[in-house]
Amino acid sequence: MMPKEDFENRLGKGLKRWAEAGEPTLDLEALVRARAEEPAAEVAAPRRGWVRWLGVAAAAAALVIAAGTTFPSWAGAAAEWPLVGPMVKEIIMEDAGLKWAYDMGFIQQPMAEVTQDGITVRILGVVADRARTTVIYQVVGWSDPKPEPVDAKPIQGGKWLSMSRPVHTPPDVFISHDDGLASWGGRVVETPVGLLGTASTWPLTSDEAQVKVIIGIGEKRLTLPLTVKRTAEASREVRVDQSQEIGGITIHVDSVVYTPAETMLRYRVEKESLAGAVNLQQVGGISYLEVGDRRVTADSSVGASGQHIIVFPEPVEGEVRFVIPGEYQATPVTAVFPLEVGATQSILGAQVELTDLNRMGSMLGLEFKWPWASELVGLAGYELIDASGQTVGFETDGEGIWHDAEREVQGRRVDGTIPEGFEPVAVRITRAGVAVPGPWIFNLPQ
Repeated sequence: MMPKEDFENRLGKGLKRWAEAGEPTLDLEALVRARAEEPAAEVAAPRRGWVRWLGVAAAAAALVIAAGTTFPSWAGAAAEWPLVGPMVKEIIMEDAGLKWAYDMGFIQQPMAEVTQDGITVRILGVVADRARTTVIYQVVGWSDPKPEPVDAKPIQGGKWLSMSRPVHTPPDVFISHDDGLASWGGRVVETPVGLLGTASTWPLTSDEAQVKVIIGIGEKRLTLPLTVKRTAEASREVRVDQSQEIGGITIHVDSVVYTPAETMLRYRVEKESLAGAVNLQQVGGISYLEVGDRRVTADSSVGASGQHIIVFPEPVEGEVRFVIPGEYQATPVTAVFPLEVGATQSILGAQVELTDLNRMGSMLGLEFKWPWASELVGLAGYELIDASGQTVGFETDGEGIWHDAEREVQGRRVDGTIPEGFEPVAVRITRAGVAVPGPWIFNLPQ
């Protein structure tokens, strides 16, 4: 995608040159898309008479540009003007990767809208075919992230515990419907008319269904109920039915879904699950499509109970291969750490150190580190132990990962709640992630 400033510059110059040229048959699209750097005066025809044939709104647009008004201040209104409006809207949609939906008629008048604290979310369209259900949305009033003080409090150990999010974290969009299945976010693009993006879920199980679109912006949750009906087919699903086993992990690719905007794969992984965070770089990197001599990296993925959907942010054709560079699985371990900073244990041959301990009431934060170059890629199965030897599960509320390339170390931080009345003196780790090198490679049929 082109930089926003480049888009604004091209569109502003193109509209100005189009208006000044004085010919209604002039190719507006060519002018808007051109990257000419010469001043408009050097290429413009005489202005005489151009206002006669321009619509009032289009003439106003040209005059506003000539007066030097910045593009973002009028782009939203210009998208609705005659003559100029359709061209503005189409180019905005194309830059956001949504021209396919615009051309196929899926972009409509807002189907639903909600406003809270100056932020407006609109549902612009829905694609509900046999392969997926996708909502197209617009967010107006959202601004770029700004540095803000961290809402955290010092606690035992000298650091802090905080699960808060910045107010300007880009929106998270989820879809909920009767089946209760997972949803996943697509590409989100900042445009002169706000954020444009998509979110998808599995196909509807009936011709019409009630769904909820849930938008998370900072700590806010906005919900938009929708009645969704099946639409024309916009995607094509092709069976793959290929399996490969490496190192005790079997991956089965069920199908590939070709859409006008992206490529999706449905696949299953049979392995011992970890339920802990892993840095994918440590197991070979992110999965990708090999299309000729280039790679298309995955944009998003969602998975539960071994079922996965992975989304690649562009359509592909020809000879295409799906490559999973590496994987990981869990193995049982027993490693007990006294709740003391500096405590160490060996796990799968790696020296793991408890580097930080944070306590605030019933909240407990633990941080571990170990060498990057090791077989160990993750920790899970935490249990708390008291002075009498009694053990309870430690339900973690969140897990963070970090990697210090200069010192060649990595770490995991977990935060959770201590059960009421229980006073831990140690933590036990019962599962560890093990890297399994690949690659798993699948040739995708067209």
